[in-house]
Amino acid sequence: MLTFDLVIAVLKFMHTRRRSPQGLPSSLALRAFGDIPVPDLDQSLQMIVGVYARSGGPVSIRLLHRGDVEAGYFAEPYADLTRPPGAFPLLSGHVLVQHHDLPSQAVAALLSSGYFADVGVSVSSGYCQLHVWQLTHKFFTEFASAHKAEIEAARVEHLLAA
Repeated sequence: MLTFDLVIAVLKFMHTRRRSPQGLPSSLALRAFGDIPVPDLDQSLQMIVGVYARSGGPVSIRLLHRGDVEAGYFAEPYADLTRPPGAFPLLSGHVLVQHHDLPSQAVAALLSSGYFADVGVSVSSGYCQLHVWQLTHKFFTEFASAHKAEIEAARVEHLLAA
């Protein structure tokens, strides 16, 4: 079953193993996934997912320009999409998004990609508004597809149910 809890469990497993004496096998890594075409950008965007370990483990999402090895360039950072929730309580499967610094075409492309749904809630945070978005089934499916080896490794460590 693809759930937010699965994503969190895999991310925490990888974060913990990376800091352990035996480390994380080189075959395991956080992988970019997704294909989000944005008008007016030369390339599509991809996502790489991490965890805000100091904030109790909410998901962090970084956007990358999709690389093209044949054209001689690799994925490079575009923007950090999410922010740690701090004291704001989030439901499972939800993230806080700061998009005031993203072009409106990028925000529209992210929402129309099928990876996210805007739940219509915003929170003031300093000088900006953070928006609550829900991660969709498509997000979980593509995360799981890109991270099969990591999910299996977490299962072997008995951190995930089979």
